[in-house]
Amino acid sequence: MARSQFYCPMHGKSIDEILQIFEAAMCENDYSKKLVKNEEIYCKGDGVLALMQCFSLVFRENAVVIEAWVNDAVLGESELKGFSGIFIKKKMRALAEKLSLLFSSSHLKEWTCPECCRENSPYSLSCACGYQKELS
Repeated sequence: MARSQFYCPMHGKSIDEILQIFEAAMCENDYSKKLVKNEEIYCKGDGVLALMQCFSLVFRENAVVIEAWVNDAVLGESELKGFSGIFIKKKMRALAEKLSLLFSSSHLKEWTCPECCRENSPYSLSCACGYQKELS
């Protein structure tokens, strides 16, 4: 089982807050929740015609680990390194890094989209108009 792992301190956030951020990001990026081998994961793709892209969370004491991997019918699970599926893996790595920043941020607040002036959830990574939030 080869998975990329991103370690994030929770900085006082509850597990519920982390799950809310994670679920909002997965929904925004068209990942759906599935139960695979008794593990709850978020994924898209089928692993046969398109690489299955998967994310999960593992909670540790005062930290959360984001696990990200691709899965296909021939090679099985593989981490986000290597040349095969490089563009998909690059997008997944960027999403995991954004999540890591959101999880470890100590002050989240609602934000206004600079393009359409719509108010957005503090857990949202993008606006409905398509604008992508920059994280610092």
